[in-house]
Amino acid sequence: MSTSNAHIMASFDDLPDELIVAILNLIPSPDIADSVQLLSRRFYHLSQEPKLWLKRCRSDYRHWSTPARARLARAGRANRGPWKQMWVERRRGDARTARHFEYVLASKVNRVRHLEAICRRGLNAKDFLLEQYHLADDAADDVLARRYYASTALSSIHRSLAIEEWCKVRSDYNGHRALDRALGAFDMFVLHDADEDMDRIEAMFDQLADEFRRDHQNPSLDTMTVREKTFALVRWIRMRNLAGMTDPSINYRNVRNCLIGHALTDPEHPSLPIISSAIFVSIGERIGLRTFCCAVPGHVHATVLGPPGESVDGTPLDPETLHPPRPGPPVVRRLTLQERLMSGEEDGESGEDDIVEASNAQVENGTSSTSSSTRVSPLAVAAAAAPQIPFSTFQLQQLQSSLPDNGERMFLDPYNGDQEMTLQRLREGIAEVDWGIMENRDVYMLPSPTSAIVLRVALNLEASWTHANQVSNIPELSMEAKKLRRGDPDMNLESLLYATMWATVLMRPLDGATWDRQLDNLLARFAHFYSEDVWIIQKYLLPLYDQHIALSNDSPSSTQADNGDGDDSDGAPGQLRQAQNVHINRVQQQHQQQRTRGWTDPRVMIKMAYNLDQRQPLVSRRYTQDIQDKVLYKIGQVFRHRRFEYIGIINGWSPDDPTSLPSPNNMSGAETASSPSDAEDSSGSGRATPVPGTDGLSAAGGSRRKKSPFYTSLRLGVERQVVAQRNIEIITDPSLIPAPLMFLAGKHFKRFDTETCTFVSNLREFFPDD
Repeated sequence: MSTSNAHIMASFDDLPDELIVAILNLIPSPDIADSVQLLSRRFYHLSQEPKLWLKRCRSDYRHWSTPARARLARAGRANRGPWKQMWVERRRGDARTARHFEYVLASKVNRVRHLEAICRRGLNAKDFLLEQYHLADDAADDVLARRYYASTALSSIHRSLAIEEWCKVRSDYNGHRALDRALGAFDMFVLHDADEDMDRIEAMFDQLADEFRRDHQNPSLDTMTVREKTFALVRWIRMRNLAGMTDPSINYRNVRNCLIGHALTDPEHPSLPIISSAIFVSIGERIGLRTFCCAVPGHVHATVLGPPGESVDGTPLDPETLHPPRPGPPVVRRLTLQERLMSGEEDGESGEDDIVEASNAQVENGTSSTSSSTRVSPLAVAAAAAPQIPFSTFQLQQLQSSLPDNGERMFLDPYNGDQEMTLQRLREGIAEVDWGIMENRDVYMLPSPTSAIVLRVALNLEASWTHANQVSNIPELSMEAKKLRRGDPDMNLESLLYATMWATVLMRPLDGATWDRQLDNLLARFAHFYSEDVWIIQKYLLPLYDQHIALSNDSPSSTQADNGDGDDSDGAPGQLRQAQNVHINRVQQQHQQQRTRGWTDPRVMIKMAYNLDQRQPLVSRRYTQDIQDKVLYKIGQVFRHRRFEYIGIINGWSPDDPTSLPSPNNMSGAETASSPSDAEDSSGSGRATPVPGTDGLSAAGGSRRKKSPFYTSLRLGVERQVVAQRNIEIITDPSLIPAPLMFLAGKHFKRFDTETCTFVSNLREFFPDD
């Protein structure tokens, strides 16, 4: 019997390799890496099967940086490749990210540094951050903080991808590259946890082009003339409701109309004329048309060019009426996203270990140098060296005379209809706008480069931001003006304003008269609300700023002042020439001082951000009975303002002096009061606030008054609201807390206690007794 059983029971070693590999496919990847491959030499070798790890790279992680994603796209069913090493490096990267994330949650000190180390991994960190962002309410003791800071890091990564795309546009300043991706970069600033990023937008246009081809197989597109194909496309777009909007008299300035990703994914597909034309252009270039946007004053149109030397009807053009060739796309049909990945076009970046190793070591060592921690992006250097030729000047160099009406091109307005527009009608439209354009009006009907269209969208977003603030007191209009697919409307609006500042700085010439002021606005915005983007400032803005300084120093006036080579042909006396040089030098010195003070120098802002990040918290304690008696409320309590009815969360207190209130996360340290009356409450009356340090002595009557405690609070739309104690009315009903405020609370609190209607403090470094 025992002999029979021994004969029936086969050894595990007798199983074929194929069956063991099939079993391995059912085992979680960490178990294979940590346990199974250590069982024996045979299991170790079978655990190195490339197909096994290629499948795990694709299934265990959804998001990869561009080089890795390109390699995975080209792999197919490859039986060879470093797939296990890719998986192991990705797992190690996630482990480092988890450690940095714990530091972010634990302390305010070096929080920006640790966020930077996470964000520098790019899309390789996205899966981990999404996991933290979507945690269940009872999944962690500090769930609110995990959601908030995961969202913060994720948003910074998305912004970096958008800015990188705009740097590529800048490097081809007068070119027409990837209009859909350049406009989709605006969507990245309000992407949150959605999938509609620039790659997804590009893929949606690829899909729309395929659908158009399927719908027009008879007759074949290859047999159509350019005019016939153009009319077929614009009618198809209008039939699919991919252009225009409903009720533009009310909805025209809604912020979502400026976002090409929202226009594609919204069931109603609302879009401004510039976005409608961009949709037409993006599909047209995928089906073989030479399509471009025309930034005509007041209204953006689309133009379609015939093949070189031919009209849009396929007839040869008269050589005498031919225009000088305009730069255009290098190929007739644009490659799809999948084709670009398969061709290896996106394989120009280094691995994530090379990018983050120095940053990780710096954070863990607690160093603060800004020169050695960051490897300057070659892309940013190339962008900084981009030609600084204003678009209008460049166009005028190409335009020798008025555009000939010879059938070389056709114009359309996809926003309003599917009919062709004549050159004469466009010229009349430009004249009606009356922007002071007297000559060379036809320059606006030439194909506009991508940089000009990005800048035009940024200006439209600024107008939509202004409109949303103007109608803020009309609930119905305000809701529609700010509504996007996800996220808090007010936060989305501010993020898009930040996007317009970036686009303006990156798309304007560095030697322009207003570039300093635009840079100033961007850095001020960064300092007050987006300190986690310090690594983006370092990587992309510093090279541009250095180029701007070089251009300023190489200006003709500077050269003349330094060399003393003024024009002496008119016999001007030496004293006059010397006085002119002194004046030029004084102006240059003033300009240099303006650049290096305040917000204008990125290096100053970067150093300030890191210094504040390393600053130890200022501790406020309830160490006396007097403070305990005076300060009635604690960190985390929810209140309603007695006068203005808003809901807020207490996140700071001072027994008598509002100027001593700490600012845990605000780089500027500026205080915001909801109204003058909150400041007046420090004296217990409606009179002027006593000057700090006067011990409550009123300037009006000279009498001594008892000061009232002050609190800082977190509320929607205001990060740091100062409120007097007498205006606080504690609430105990959790249903009164707005959902967006519950998310924002993660900046200062761990979780929400429903029973007590309070938030559990994550500010123990500042208020250990609360």
